[in-house]
Amino acid sequence: MQTKQQSRREAMVNTAAGFAINFCVGILIAGPAIGVAGQYGIAPDHPVLWVGITLLYTVISVARNYFVRRWYARRHTPEHAMIRS
Repeated sequence: MQTKQQSRREAMVNTAAGFAINFCVGILIAGPAIGVAGQYGIAPDHPVLWVGITLLYTVISVARNYFVRRWYARRHTPEHAMIRS
């Protein structure tokens, strides 16, 4: 079981990782996707484009949450605490 401080740290790491990842995804994928969609005659405000981008961010968020949670769970197991001391 996590303490309140451990939960707060996990949330902060998860948020910081999410900001960094989503910032990069926005630059590398979402921006060009809007440009490519425009080249094919799809308006940048077309709902399908934004649903697709939102789904991409959702998948990334779920994966990030999973890996951060597993990392924190592994760091705070009794076996790991014994190794650190």
